[in-house]
Amino acid sequence: LGVISALIISGHMKGLGCAYADAVRNGSLILCALLSYLTTSPQLRKKNHFSWHPLQEVLVVFLGLFFLVAPALVLFVEKHTSIQPLLQWFLDCPPWVASRYFWGTGLFSSFLDNAPTYLVFAHMTGVSMMELVNNMPKFLAAISAGAVFMGAMTYIGNAPNFMVKAIVEEERKDIPGFFGYMIWSCVILLPVFGVIDYVFFSGDVPFVSL
Repeated sequence: LGVISALIISGHMKGLGCAYADAVRNGSLILCALLSYLTTSPQLRKKNHFSWHPLQEVLVVFLGLFFLVAPALVLFVEKHTSIQPLLQWFLDCPPWVASRYFWGTGLFSSFLDNAPTYLVFAHMTGVSMMELVNNMPKFLAAISAGAVFMGAMTYIGNAPNFMVKAIVEEERKDIPGFFGYMIWSCVILLPVFGVIDYVFFSGDVPFVSL
């Protein structure tokens, strides 16, 4: 309830143009975490085998990812000449085909964090976010779906994926390695994504609202 309330209140403050909305949200989330830790019985954490090790692993990996993704984001946002052909390929996407954005966003989201990937591909459409929402809903849906769904393709596509892996390994249970997991995800998820692409984003297939 505290987390949901913090997000709703900060969103409302941002809608009113309040400059402190992000500070209120982040401060509230930190307060929720502290209260949760301080009010939970240490015996309960011990029974659940709680430790900070999985979180430390995730923190190290994703700090590295964010540092590495920064130059790539600069190249995309500033439309650097070295990647101009790739950018042009996306910009030349016909108005009835959003498929490229679905798979392009998904590919990057599989190996990077989904939030910056979403912002980069939204920026690559060459229109404002408001115009994207009002006039290009198919493209917005493709970018959103690619960023969110394909984060499940690898352990590092979403932080919780890697967190679960670290927890299972700490419990000394068997779990597939990085590429072993990708074999499973490709076999199971790629056909599902293919169907999603055909139904929602490809060719002259009418857009079905998500």
